Amino acid sequence: MTANRDRATYLAKYVAKAVTSGHVPAAPGLLDRDGLITTDELAAFLSLPVKTLRDWRYTGVGPRALRVGRHLRYEPAEVRRWLEDDCRGKRSA
Repeated sequence: MTANRDRATYLAKYVAKAVTSGHVPAAPGLLDRDGLITTDELAAFLSLPVKTLRDWRYTGVGPRALRVGRHLRYEPAEVRRWLEDDCRGKRSA
């Protein structure tokens, strides 16, 4: 479990660096909209497989998700907070 968490933390840092440096094209308005974000949309935004988001959720590394019925959804504000605080704060210079 520790190895999975370490790997997930590493991937989260890598994604945060790519997203914040502008290397990953952002979907227009994805984090600015009022509605919830699906797992597929967030995976596409972060240029990651959906399985990586599932693994991050399981290990507690990624952004917090909401369960709506049997579906997972992400709040845009939570994704922004995760990118800014959790990812930027943990990456090395």
